[in-house]
Amino acid sequence: MSKRSKFFWGSVLTVGLLTGAAGTLAFRAHRVWNVAKDMRAQLRYLTAGDETIGEVPASDAFDADYLKSIFGEDPELFHQLRTVVAKGLEETPVLNLGEVSAMMVTHRKGDDGQPRDVVVHVMGGFPPDARKIGFHRDGYMKKMVDSHLWDAGNIALGVLGRDMVLFAQEETIGPHQELIAAIFRGDIMPLVESLDDPIYFTLVFPDPQHIVPPQLKRHIQAVIMKGYLGQKDGKTDVIFLTPSARSARYAFSILQDLKTAAELALQVKWNGVKTPDRWRAEPTVQCWWAYEIVQNSKASTFEREAGIIRLSSSYGRVMNNAVLKIIERFGRDARQMQLAYAPQTEPVGDDEKAYWSLTHHWGPDWPVGSDGMIVAGAPATEPAPAEPAAVEPAPAEPADAEVPADEGPAAAQ
Repeated sequence: MSKRSKFFWGSVLTVGLLTGAAGTLAFRAHRVWNVAKDMRAQLRYLTAGDETIGEVPASDAFDADYLKSIFGEDPELFHQLRTVVAKGLEETPVLNLGEVSAMMVTHRKGDDGQPRDVVVHVMGGFPPDARKIGFHRDGYMKKMVDSHLWDAGNIALGVLGRDMVLFAQEETIGPHQELIAAIFRGDIMPLVESLDDPIYFTLVFPDPQHIVPPQLKRHIQAVIMKGYLGQKDGKTDVIFLTPSARSARYAFSILQDLKTAAELALQVKWNGVKTPDRWRAEPTVQCWWAYEIVQNSKASTFEREAGIIRLSSSYGRVMNNAVLKIIERFGRDARQMQLAYAPQTEPVGDDEKAYWSLTHHWGPDWPVGSDGMIVAGAPATEPAPAEPAAVEPAPAEPADAEVPADEGPAAAQ
């Protein structure tokens, strides 16, 4: 074969490989776009139809075999969970007739590593005559997040379920209810202070068929989130259960592309990148929370094994602060809605009269500072006034002279 012939076939092979790679990239980009568009349309349909993200009968969700399949890895946790659920159903048997869209189990660990303070949070569909919850129209999510993403989050929150039902031991239920009440007022400091003893959680969506796009309805059976949240670190594992290894391969490919697209959007649209600064030696971060989410997403592990897909992420103090601020802003939005829709509800103190709490700080160093300590107290909004310079005493005024209220040293400061 001559040199000219080798060059020709080499060029054809190179062009073929480049064309194939470009075609594959275009196909995957088009598929991700369609999946995201269909998911948004599905959520809008759920809102218009007063449906939830997917419900199963409560009797199935509370079944011992089902609970064991989710929590059976920790026998002690499963035993306590089954005990509190059985006690709650015995006291309120009508709950067996309802439906469950999500179940979250939280607990802490004792010195011996065994679970304690187990609390079960059960969420279901709203009754037809109840007002659905959502983000406040002037809240953080509307201001800081793209309108399409805000709409998606608002819809997802609206279709999650109705009032939360708690199952727990008598000595645990009271303090936990107070903690939840504080969160829904937008006061996260009680939660932050309690995180010196990390909270372990497991969130289960037993039938998420309505929240996943049509392309994945037949391929994802359940979604489970588990991990822990402390003051300085945290961990979250998201597990997708699929009916077969073939479904797992298909869902894994789509979820991996969605993850890449989300990272790109955070970098391009919300400036989650470092940019050079001519006045500083180190590059600056344009949007700290977007940058932190991108870095944690890239450092996460995303793997598939048989019919299970797992996304695992461990993070530090700054990402923890981002998570806590999301919780805070959700609570402030919920409180603002309560004040707007229920005029008879009066703000409690000065902390609830404004949108942000008096203790709120902007940036990545709140509520846990760079020294690892909780930042408490309101931030200084203005520098302290300077001490007046020493001057010669002024001559005494006549006894009948009056000093106007808007003059004198106080007004000069």
